[in-house]
Amino acid sequence: MSNNSCCPSSQSWKHYWPACIIGLIGAVQIFFSFAAVGLHVAIVLIGTVSLCISYPA
Repeated sequence: MSNNSCCPSSQSWKHYWPACIIGLIGAVQIFFSFAAVGLHVAIVLIGTVSLCISYPA
């Protein structure tokens, strides 16, 4: 009896598994893209500030 009640949940889990993987990969890619942009902006800001400090106008 317990096996029969467990079957539908496992089937639905397998049915939605690819969508969950695609969503997870998409979320990770979005997170890393934002992190890369933030890191790039931070590097540019640090470089600009260091240049302004080294060569005062």
